[in-house]
Amino acid sequence: MKNITLLFIFFVFSGGLFAQQQVNFVNNSAYDIYISYIVTTDNNDTTGNQQPQLMSSGGGIVAAAGDAYSAVDEVFSTPFKFPYNDFDGIDQWLVPESGSITSNEAYNSGYSEDHKFYFAKVSVDNDSLPVADGGNIGQNFGDAQSFIPGTYVSFFFSAIYPDPSDSNWVIYNILAL
Repeated sequence: MKNITLLFIFFVFSGGLFAQQQVNFVNNSAYDIYISYIVTTDNNDTTGNQQPQLMSSGGGIVAAAGDAYSAVDEVFSTPFKFPYNDFDGIDQWLVPESGSITSNEAYNSGYSEDHKFYFAKVSVDNDSLPVADGGNIGQNFGDAQSFIPGTYVSFFFSAIYPDPSDSNWVIYNILAL
């Protein structure tokens, strides 16, 4: 039953029903998940070596148990324009060698024109549990998939390309089970 639920969630959030570019954090676990240190990279980068990279600061996102959190590029731009403004709880982005800029500045500057999600730090957000689950998950740990096994929560990452002829149209899913 868990596998059926997992497949259903991935298909619904993969953009099969909506022509949107997005990053989804789907928390199908019994614990709240804290998402911090979201890093973006150049849209054509698959190695993480290209610059500039931006890293979120000034807070993080809590995806409640059994809830989903999506950041959607509603402009449908190509190449992918990272939706900095969609992350409630993150209001600053660190620019290498330049300091910090606001989410609006990041979205409206040249950074957003060719940036995409690269990775994020994920962890169980529960003070009563030992810090056993979590880590960095995303594109740099496998362009198509990465995995963090845990005692309480396991994290899965996938990159879905709804249109194989357009490699810039990509939907990233992070699933907590």
